Amino acid sequence: MLVYTFRTFPEIEKLKEIFGEVFVFGKLKEDFEKFTKIIEIKKPKYILGVAKGKNVSQLEKYAINIFGKTGIIDKNGVERIELYIPKELENDLKISVKPTSSFCNWTMYKIGSYLLENKLKTKLMFVHKQI
Repeated sequence: MLVYTFRTFPEIEKLKEIFGEVFVFGKLKEDFEKFTKIIEIKKPKYILGVAKGKNVSQLEKYAINIFGKTGIIDKNGVERIELYIPKELENDLKISVKPTSSFCNWTMYKIGSYLLENKLKTKLMFVHKQI
């Protein structure tokens, strides 16, 4: 499993204890290029993104083609990308009903698009963890 988070996530060391290697996004576009190289080399079965949640831990159901209030991530891209939710977790974690449009969504959408464009079978998951 390939795990990623953001430099602002307060529990990076805890993630490393659990998963070992964790990719940390700082500069989105620059780091996305590095991340796709890792995908090419490791060919992971799963990718898990983790970020700080506000009031609850929840799995994200979709990534949408919106960044911020009015920005489009990819003018030629699909409207949304469905993320993978393991059946075992459906009853254990809340599932988001409203997608975000923040940095988290940007990475979900870009990674999901990359997987689709390259016809990779890697399953993409994302969780906002309550801290």
